[in-house]
Amino acid sequence: MATKGRTLADGSQGVTHCLPPGDLVSCDSSGDVGLTVHDIPGRLQWSFKFFENLHMDLNEAGFDHLIAGVERLGRSLFEEHFRVSSAGSYYSAVEIPKTKEDPAWSPVVDVKYVQVDTDQPKTTTKGLVVIHRLAYREGEEIVMGRFLLPVRRGLYEVIVIAGDGGGMGRGSSEPTADEQLVPDPEELSIPIGIATSPSSTGSIATATTATSTINTRPTANEKKMPSVRTFDMDSPEYDEQFPNHCLSRVRRAIHWLIHKSSMTVSELPRDMPPAGTEIDLSHLRCRIIPPTRFVYCPNPYNPESNKYRFCRATLGGTDGVEMMVVSAWYTERDIGKGFKPLRKVAMHAARVIHQSQQLFHIRIETKEVNLQSKNDRKWLVMPGAKRNSGKDAVITVVNCNDAQGTRKQNTIGFIRESKTGQVYLVYFADTIAMDKETVMREIMDTLSSIRVPSLISKRVQRKLAWHATPVPMES
Repeated sequence: MATKGRTLADGSQGVTHCLPPGDLVSCDSSGDVGLTVHDIPGRLQWSFKFFENLHMDLNEAGFDHLIAGVERLGRSLFEEHFRVSSAGSYYSAVEIPKTKEDPAWSPVVDVKYVQVDTDQPKTTTKGLVVIHRLAYREGEEIVMGRFLLPVRRGLYEVIVIAGDGGGMGRGSSEPTADEQLVPDPEELSIPIGIATSPSSTGSIATATTATSTINTRPTANEKKMPSVRTFDMDSPEYDEQFPNHCLSRVRRAIHWLIHKSSMTVSELPRDMPPAGTEIDLSHLRCRIIPPTRFVYCPNPYNPESNKYRFCRATLGGTDGVEMMVVSAWYTERDIGKGFKPLRKVAMHAARVIHQSQQLFHIRIETKEVNLQSKNDRKWLVMPGAKRNSGKDAVITVVNCNDAQGTRKQNTIGFIRESKTGQVYLVYFADTIAMDKETVMREIMDTLSSIRVPSLISKRVQRKLAWHATPVPMES
């Protein structure tokens, strides 16, 4: 679905609200790609985006896993901004980011679920608020707030950024009135993102709705929401004492967006299966259990595809979306048992997959693993085969370069189903910055969860599984 300037006004993407005051800046001349709002008096920069077919799991059971992901990505963004902003600057070459100087310190300030009004009486839906620092050193402090809202068609994302110069933290002197009203325009032009979303359309929701006014002073009756990570002077209780600090401004802006912008959700997000639920992949004739917080994200442009895409969004669609694809590799005949034939197929398939993506200088490393079935299931084995004997799998780590020379890495696991000889694969994209042990464990867990219908008992087949049904593109 194309994203036009009317989408927030008419609710066609499942959510409506008023825009904050400020200068509207389209990301391109057509207005289809994006919208940024520069609120000069409030010293804020807003970004509004909609990621179609990117779904986010906000189940309570995955909250601890979400917190860990936010912490990892928050540190990565903080250190990447430090590296980029320090290059060629006056900062000393020996200076290191605060996360390295003090590993116990975290750039993450708040992570919490919030409730958002819907167009149904007495009904709310869940969103996520994340506030973290992008910079924190003498002469530079930048705070970024993210509001993430799953809706039926995808994920709505709002990012608001504020920055201060001078000292570090709220204990330093507050900016003068002149500094508040006349910020350096370059301060607001902060590049966002070190990773892109794999959603089918990374559209940015734009709108020309009526302007609302954000009160730049905290209200006396403003509800103080508890946060997961709040340290010392970052606590909301100090917002009134330091109303002009960048953290206070971001927190107040997020509160305005949720509670005072007339935000209403008209298309509730689809139901998510509980953690550990088997997902039925009908075109592959198998079931899997995806890793924690991976959500099936259908491709409406190719509903008959045998490639099932799962995504794990943590900070929204702009940064750090992880993608997993489950598919099959078809051969003319059964490759036979053992590591050697499977490794040969894995090497060939990995090379063909990456060549088809116009990637170059492909280097493939392989690892042979023997997998055990989870919970003693019958999986990928002939009836009557020895139980708990494990199955052979091959993991390929593929390093390559794109046309611009940027280094890329993907990791793919392969396994052969004994009865039909079918080779299944689990593909993790962009693993270069991910923890290698975690990637290996999640690939092996997914491979070991695969079950084919002919090997599942009738009693188990009758058990309800969540069906990954492709959704055709709407005309």
